[in-house]
Amino acid sequence: MTETAPSSSPSAPPRTTLFWIQAGWLLIAGGFLLALVCAVVLAQEIRGTEQLFSDLHRMSMYIMLAGLGSLAIGYRMLQRHRNQEHQAERLQKAQSSQNGSEVIVATLATPSNPPAQNPTAPTVESLETPSRHPSPSAPHPLGEVIVDHWIQIATDGEELVGTTWRPSDKPVGTLFVIHGLSDHIQRYDDVARFLVGRGYCVVGYDQRGHGRSSGIRGHAPSFGCLLRDVLEIWSDRMSLEAGPHFLYGHSLGGCEALNVALRPLHLSPAIDGVIASSPLLLPARPIPWWKELAARIANHIYPQLAFSTGIDPLELTHDYQVAERLRRDPYWHRSVTARLGLEMFAAGEWALAHAHELKIPTLLMHGDEDTLTSLEACRQFARRCEVCRFVEFTGMRHELHHESDRQDVWNTIADWMDERRG
Repeated sequence: MTETAPSSSPSAPPRTTLFWIQAGWLLIAGGFLLALVCAVVLAQEIRGTEQLFSDLHRMSMYIMLAGLGSLAIGYRMLQRHRNQEHQAERLQKAQSSQNGSEVIVATLATPSNPPAQNPTAPTVESLETPSRHPSPSAPHPLGEVIVDHWIQIATDGEELVGTTWRPSDKPVGTLFVIHGLSDHIQRYDDVARFLVGRGYCVVGYDQRGHGRSSGIRGHAPSFGCLLRDVLEIWSDRMSLEAGPHFLYGHSLGGCEALNVALRPLHLSPAIDGVIASSPLLLPARPIPWWKELAARIANHIYPQLAFSTGIDPLELTHDYQVAERLRRDPYWHRSVTARLGLEMFAAGEWALAHAHELKIPTLLMHGDEDTLTSLEACRQFARRCEVCRFVEFTGMRHELHHESDRQDVWNTIADWMDERRG
């Protein structure tokens, strides 16, 4: 059950922060005007003034550089102030749910005639979804869903907030979930409850810089740091849960899941299957050259510089209600820092180039109306990988598990795991 934070207006930035920002803009404006005046005078070629205005022109460059430095200091102080506020709020919410446990009796509707799964189907499948609305369904009792909330302390001290969904009976297997960029694990509550109804235990967490976990929003020191978080939580949590053990990732999480499965890590042999939903191998649209250039420069100077993703919730799903809930979600953000942006794209390209090395059975899923991650890159990955089953959902956007016909997606995941444990 997703919690919503009470609305509160952020406090005003400290005066010192505002001073640095205002001084920076004044210096830049003053330096620019001085440079313009000097350029005009020098163009007139007035004898006896060349040296003076040349020196002033050079000085204007230094003034503007000083202004940029002042802006960098001011905006960094502003970001730190906001991060401290956000972190205090998130930690307060996390502490209220730490080691909490609730038992919920839930019901979930499933299609009265779910699509039959053919274990001998070809590697590349296409599921037609002609309707935008869920098909008529009969109630399907899930029984008791035991929900545990916990906190994992990462190696570098970040607090990662997680949730485990368990059936009341002994699970038939366990699914480890890695959410996507800007997302958080509570948005997978409906998927988790469905899979609990199929007998599975589900483990997931808010990645650093996301949801209720600590860290700068949309940032990680490196992509390897994200993989280390996966390894640490898997090692501590999955060893306590029933096997077989499956690794599921969506979007950025799908890129992470494939990288974990491909890299020579000690965890890889313990994974019985990988599920990647709309994995970020390549972006669906080329990144603007100016934004990539700015990110590469910032990566060397200030890697925490945040860029807007510009994602509209309706790019994720056709379901208007899901999109509206996301707009009001206090834990959803639309930012990614220069460091994480560059490293996640590099990791996606690496995974695509090494697809032929994958040895763990893998289910790839992608919608043909996805405007965020590349469908063609996903097809290429499936063609290069001998252990992949690729399911292409017709008429679906980026968040397959939240699409109008999401029951087809949920059943595809559960049926594939049933085949692997059979």
